[in-house]
Amino acid sequence: MKPLLSHSDDYRERLIFILNILKMYKEEPECRTHIRENIEKIPNEEILKCLKDCEKIIKEMDINISKSGVICFSKKCDDILLWSHYADKQHGVCLKFDTKILGMNFYEIDYRSKQYDMDELNGRTLVDYTEMVIIRKAEEWLYEGEWRAFGNIPLDPQNDEDRKRKFDKKALTGIFFGCMIKDDEKCKVLSWLKDWKKKPKLYLANKDQYKYKLNFIEKPYEKLKAELCPR
Repeated sequence: MKPLLSHSDDYRERLIFILNILKMYKEEPECRTHIRENIEKIPNEEILKCLKDCEKIIKEMDINISKSGVICFSKKCDDILLWSHYADKQHGVCLKFDTKILGMNFYEIDYRSKQYDMDELNGRTLVDYTEMVIIRKAEEWLYEGEWRAFGNIPLDPQNDEDRKRKFDKKALTGIFFGCMIKDDEKCKVLSWLKDWKKKPKLYLANKDQYKYKLNFIEKPYEKLKAELCPR
């Protein structure tokens, strides 16, 4: 589970950016002409209220997310870009889960061309702002097909042990090996499954001969172990 702060820092900066724009609008009259090109004319009392709201939101958001974590999933397991970006350049593995057994609340990422609209900031609660922050990404990342789940990190968010999460073995339904993973690494993964009564399905990746894509071939556990792992 990755600390949520690492995901939210850029969004937090967006709120601070809005805060600074509003301060500039209020305190530097010579800048108002330029600012009006992007936002409608706002009465001073509304500016002051918005300033206070933004400051409150930033403080409360810092408190709420300081010990929160996020786990990122994709609805795809065969995307060549995902394998290059997130699986150690195809030297790693992809785990397939049954989300119902995992028992988490999942949120589909909202991909957009704009970070936010000024109209969206009016009348929003802290929950609304938080949701806007943690499930929104630029539309260039649409290919990821990302879903996220969130949880608490009880102790130290920077401690790897505190960030680990256990799951029901039944939830793991498949393991996909990257096309560049070494045989000894495959054997290491197979050794973890040694005592599992019901093992997940195993798939080996191969680069397509004609297209920029990956093809996966299912291999039974015992057969793959016999082929790769010394006794």
